[in-house]
Amino acid sequence: MSKSTYLQFLLQFLAWLLFFQLTRLVFVSWNFEEVAGLPTGELLRLPFEALYLDTATACYFMGIPVLLFAAAIFSEKRIFLTINRYFTSGLVVVVSMLTIAELPIYDEWRTKLNYRAISMLDTPSEVVRTATTEQLGWGSLAIVLLSAMGIYLFRKMAFKDVPPKRKPYYWSILFTLLAPGLIAIGLRGGLQQIPIQVSDAYYSQHNILNLAATNSTFNLISSCVHSAKSGHPYHPQYCLGGTGRLVK
Repeated sequence: MSKSTYLQFLLQFLAWLLFFQLTRLVFVSWNFEEVAGLPTGELLRLPFEALYLDTATACYFMGIPVLLFAAAIFSEKRIFLTINRYFTSGLVVVVSMLTIAELPIYDEWRTKLNYRAISMLDTPSEVVRTATTEQLGWGSLAIVLLSAMGIYLFRKMAFKDVPPKRKPYYWSILFTLLAPGLIAIGLRGGLQQIPIQVSDAYYSQHNILNLAATNSTFNLISSCVHSAKSGHPYHPQYCLGGTGRLVK
């Protein structure tokens, strides 16, 4: 495998970490008045405390790309890298939508986007009717801008037109054997007995900093999983209220 292809994979992972910090900046900026008076030391810790969940989420997002990179290497076909670009760009758009949708959710419920909010999509017409034309317009524009910034970031960092090569074979085999395993370890947060949880991002007595440090995508996935496991997947009162714990 050419070193440039390996570097491209690594840079794509790092691009996710940077993009998550960008989405976090959006959340903090939206709630600037609430965080402005908080201790500077705790604010400076925010991006570092967030890395744990961000890394796990990035590993989730790299699960399909690692297979596409392996296929590209052994087939020496660029089509798999092209598919990876479209797949990753699609995820960027989804994360951008979650980021912007979360802002009014926090204003209303003082919590992160969770299963309760998603369950409202069962009646999308109701959601649209409760939002003003101005809110829908600015929200759509914000999603487009954030998505464009994210895709631009990935294009500059990771989406390079690099011809995949099998040789040297030992690099290709090493990547194919090790990368999926490392991704699997990363998405569960390490080798400890209990996998990573939302509450692992909490570090402050100020709840908004804990919520800001919580990766929105990870929180939503965790909320839906806990809601399903509770045996009440269709009742909004059984969900994660942004606290990292299942509540009624």
